Amino acid sequence: NLSYHYVLLCVFGFLAFMIMKGNKVVLKSNTFFMILLFLSFALLFSKALFSIQPSNFAYTDWSFLPATFPVIVCSFGFHNTLPIVAKTLNGDKKRIGQAIFIGSLLPLLLNLLILFVVSGTLAVNDASTSSLIYAFKNGLPATVPLAMKLNSNFYITIGLIFTLFAIFTSYLAVGAGLVGFIKDLTANFKKNSAWLNFALAFGIPLFITFVGKNLFLKAINLAAGIGAVIIFGILPCLMALKKPDTKKIIYLVILLIFGFVFFMEFSQQLNFIHINPKALYD
Repeated sequence: NLSYHYVLLCVFGFLAFMIMKGNKVVLKSNTFFMILLFLSFALLFSKALFSIQPSNFAYTDWSFLPATFPVIVCSFGFHNTLPIVAKTLNGDKKRIGQAIFIGSLLPLLLNLLILFVVSGTLAVNDASTSSLIYAFKNGLPATVPLAMKLNSNFYITIGLIFTLFAIFTSYLAVGAGLVGFIKDLTANFKKNSAWLNFALAFGIPLFITFVGKNLFLKAINLAAGIGAVIIFGILPCLMALKKPDTKKIIYLVILLIFGFVFFMEFSQQLNFIHINPKALYD
């Protein structure tokens, strides 16, 4: 029953304080939160596994596939945390490569498991509050209808804990990376203030989130489908193509993939393409 703004300020203050304390605090805190994240997911997964109904896997709607592109880009948009990873590992290319590989593989496996459990447990549309369409229409994370489907206050709490720590771990890593990103941008100022970097990194997003409750959900397609695709996909490929390398074909293929994602998302933003689920919720 707490107000939205009160919770927002408490969570922001708690996480921003840890980021301001430095990368060592972020690393230790994130490790702790990650352990709790995996424990809560294991509990939720083990319970939901016995509630899977194979018939739920029969539903398909391939026209909705382009809507997943921004989500995929955001889920693996870890590029702005690489400077911190490189600094933490003292520039060791082998260990940095291992960190990138393992750090990409674990979220991939976790996402696949979540998709398997959610799509197997929840019906697409059964006119209940635990269907995928209901969650889609009401902007709910999948853990909420999943916990309601399990019909247990304990697992509702576990689902909320999982969602909360998923936010915590992402915020700490991305937030620390963003501070470093801003610091690089302001490095040419005569007085490079740490408070200025924190204000630019957190002040503007906090204000926007404070005045626009659901603005993030509305902006995520634009930010991920267009902004992140350009910064994390198209530009690196163009930079790589300028280098004398034998892997130019691979770079070109990846560039075409990101270009397709950009085209699809840009077309959606201009209303040239409309994506809606066929299973309408009444």
